[in-house]
Amino acid sequence: MNNNRFNNIDFIRAIAIICVIATHVYSRHLFGEFNILIWNYLHFTIFMFIFCSGYVLSLRYEFEFNSWKQILSWYFKRSQRLIIPFYCYLFVHYLLWYLFPQFFDGLELNNSFNFIVQSIFLTGGVNANWLVLLFIQLTVLLPLLTKIYIKKIIIIFYILFSTFFTIYITFIPFSYNLSRYVMWIPWSLALLFSIYASRNKISNKKYISLAILSGILFYLFNFLHPFNKSLSLYDHKYPSDLYYLSYEFFITFILLSISQSSYLKNSFLQKSYEYISHKSYSLYFIHYIVLDFIFKVTNNYYLFSNIFIQFLLILSISLFTCWLLDKLSRILLI
Repeated sequence: MNNNRFNNIDFIRAIAIICVIATHVYSRHLFGEFNILIWNYLHFTIFMFIFCSGYVLSLRYEFEFNSWKQILSWYFKRSQRLIIPFYCYLFVHYLLWYLFPQFFDGLELNNSFNFIVQSIFLTGGVNANWLVLLFIQLTVLLPLLTKIYIKKIIIIFYILFSTFFTIYITFIPFSYNLSRYVMWIPWSLALLFSIYASRNKISNKKYISLAILSGILFYLFNFLHPFNKSLSLYDHKYPSDLYYLSYEFFITFILLSISQSSYLKNSFLQKSYEYISHKSYSLYFIHYIVLDFIFKVTNNYYLFSNIFIQFLLILSISLFTCWLLDKLSRILLI
């Protein structure tokens, strides 16, 4: 595990969270073809998050999943790290909405009891929790995949199963209501690739070749349009089908190739994307609250209606909030 490889991980994870924030800002400006185009093609981040987590975790725990006791202990610790920040976000956002309605609209929140229960148990409710559920599902899967990875017959069977399911939902209409229960299947292919990448040296040429193959597949889908859905990537996201995955693979492989560049070793630049990467999970939740605040308080100000100004404000305030929370936690622990 050399630092250079983890620098690559930090770079693409930082890009991913920045693009998530940009996607959510653009989603409030879906007027005009250009904005819709940008919003659509910003949907390439989930593969990056899965790849980064799978890559680091499979390296760190490659030799530690030796018993069910170890695996269950890891499940408990990992699930805590995923679920507690989400519950903190949910509580704080509801509290701010209740106490300061002049500053918060309760973005994507709802006061109904059923909505809150679904949000807590990840069965529905607030949109932010679907990613939490996906990572919990992949958490359950990771030790199992690392164990069967060396068993060729089993892993080939699993890859075929996941691939056929992904192809099936690409061409056959699939219920959105069921997506939360099966979304781990297509995304497990990304997790498998992260395990492979962590155990094998992949050259730039290989990443570029994989990007070309993924790009060709995505172009063919656009050209032939062989399914009964729109070409909007969002319409192929829940659950992710082959059209959506081919685009995410294409962008991710390009960025993995770029991440090898020596220009990214600049001290300030490297520290910046390392910090953003390290705080990416916190930023994911914090930016929802900041987004709510910015859209509420700047609603009547023309200057702040500019999408780029809003994005910069939300990103900078979210980063500052992360930094401030770090400082406060250190003070409280002293």
